[in-house]
Amino acid sequence: MFLEIEKSVRKKEWDMTDFHSHSHYEIYFLISGTRNFFLTDKMYKISAPCLIVIPPYTMHKTEGFAFTRININISAASLDPYQTFVLKELSGKIIPLQQKTAETVFPLLQSASVIYAEQNKYATERLAALFGYIVTILEKTDKTKTFEPIKGNTEKVSPLALKIIDYVSVNYTENVSLNVLSEKFFISKATLCDCFKKAMNCTIGEYVMRLKLNRARQYLSSTKKSVEEISDLCGFSSAAYMGLIFKNKVGLSPLQYRKLQLSKE
Repeated sequence: MFLEIEKSVRKKEWDMTDFHSHSHYEIYFLISGTRNFFLTDKMYKISAPCLIVIPPYTMHKTEGFAFTRININISAASLDPYQTFVLKELSGKIIPLQQKTAETVFPLLQSASVIYAEQNKYATERLAALFGYIVTILEKTDKTKTFEPIKGNTEKVSPLALKIIDYVSVNYTENVSLNVLSEKFFISKATLCDCFKKAMNCTIGEYVMRLKLNRARQYLSSTKKSVEEISDLCGFSSAAYMGLIFKNKVGLSPLQYRKLQLSKE
């Protein structure tokens, strides 16, 4: 069973540098503070108390001011059918928690973080029990009230940057060269690069490669498609090139990664 509790307290402004994903569910609870949260191709301004259920292989990153958050990371294979149902219902939504719900769940999360840190006898069983109880509470969460994506200016992200991010996130397997993007958005390549780098802390090329690798990881773990098929679906020029980039960035060959993920089920 893969189940971990991750608590983070930041007293100053802090930005996550990498737009990334996980092979497991990440259940993100914002205990205090406000954040900008990128989820897939949208950005949200969130404030505590808040819940985000991030499904496996969903790209995300967060930035902003001081905060406290506790994450539950759990593999899909560790969930029972009821827990799978609840998390799928909540997945991809950014939900403000009612104060009553927060007052019930947050002490449970704090207890879970202590148990996880100490790893005393029966820690795994105790964490599993706490997680099960938290899921039953989250099932009753109002899923109709959610944070809406930001469309206007923020300190680091302009409406133009959001449009570029949205376009690249949809079309990354096609030709998204600087020339194509410059013509589509009627801006110079230099302005395009500066705008994107300020918003995402990476180049457009790096962002595209992260999206391709993320999709490849998802195909490898959830399908029986060949490496050749996956490389084509993800927009790589060849299976050999995908294998080279995959090994360099992930640390494993595509087939080694598939074998590792299958061993976790």
